[in-house]
Amino acid sequence: TAGRYSASGDVSTFGDGPYLNLSIAQPGQHDSGHYVCVASITDKTSTLAKLTYDLNVQEQVLTDDEIRALVLTLAGKIDRAETANSNLVNTITRLEQQNLDLQQNLTDAAGENDNLRANFSSLELRLRAAEKQLEQERRDNNFTDSDVLRKIADLENQILVISSTPSTTQMTTTVAPMNCSCCDDYADIARDVGQLQ
Repeated sequence: TAGRYSASGDVSTFGDGPYLNLSIAQPGQHDSGHYVCVASITDKTSTLAKLTYDLNVQEQVLTDDEIRALVLTLAGKIDRAETANSNLVNTITRLEQQNLDLQQNLTDAAGENDNLRANFSSLELRLRAAEKQLEQERRDNNFTDSDVLRKIADLENQILVISSTPSTTQMTTTVAPMNCSCCDDYADIARDVGQLQ
């Protein structure tokens, strides 16, 4: 059938010169025989010329050794393809596991961040309550101890440091005894600040 045949060629005189190539897809015994190629051309003087080339195509039966060699070649190609596929599957599996690990690390980090935020919010609320109580006692008792006021500022600064770098900040706080009911609250807050490392 015409669909099994394809022809290509070149009339250029450069390189190997003009040629015509005829290819037959999936050739069989019925394709053997005598083939004739005829080309009609004109020369520089516009004289018509005809070129003819014939070729006998015979069926060639493969020997057992040739068949075995062909099978071994194909088997080698199949083995290499299977090895490459197995390596690709292993790579994909490893990358998928790495992706799962990264997702788990991200989830853990998000949970830890939420806990730190919750601890910070709780500590901030307790500090604000203690400040209000101290301010009330200062007004009631005309109490103006500058050390206590500095301690409030220190606690506020420590909370700000914790909120910015909770995992790397190391803090210790000592609260001197005061004759007011809010000193215990400050001691608790200072202890909580130290535990947020």
